Amino acid sequence: ELDAFYSARTKKDINAGFGLNLYDVTADRVIELVPKIDELFPILKSFKGNLNCEVAATTQLDTNMNFQIPSLTGAFKISGNNLAIEDMGSLSKLTRRLLFKHPDYADVDSMSVMGIISDNQLQIFPFLLSIDRYRLALAGEQDFGSQFNYHASIIRSPLPFKIGVDIYGKSF
Repeated sequence: ELDAFYSARTKKDINAGFGLNLYDVTADRVIELVPKIDELFPILKSFKGNLNCEVAATTQLDTNMNFQIPSLTGAFKISGNNLAIEDMGSLSKLTRRLLFKHPDYADVDSMSVMGIISDNQLQIFPFLLSIDRYRLALAGEQDFGSQFNYHASIIRSPLPFKIGVDIYGKSF
């Protein structure tokens, strides 16, 4: 489902807005529809399974009708059930130490991520993520230059500990 508007007061003042809802779509298809999302959420391409995505945003456009990313303002929600993260990469060493059932991929029972986009930054509200035998609470922010700052807390695990970790840097 797509609702959109377009306004052009002058050649230099072009605005657009949209509300987009995607139901039961794969992460690959989301990236195919919106290629820029791969730069903003590089981990999204590792998800296998169906997602539900809701995005509402406004932005200015240049004269070639391209989004002016610094002017982008909006809200989003990405949710899904029975997902898997298959390309674990450097995280597979960590999954082996944390006794995941399958260290090469992670089963995601459920996920519902919400956040806002403004001031050239993505802010993700606190949410719960059930992966394998663990339950995590995550929140954070990421600017569109790939600088990120997230906090992850393990709130349920098969091991007798609870821990919180700050994850930050320039690139995933």
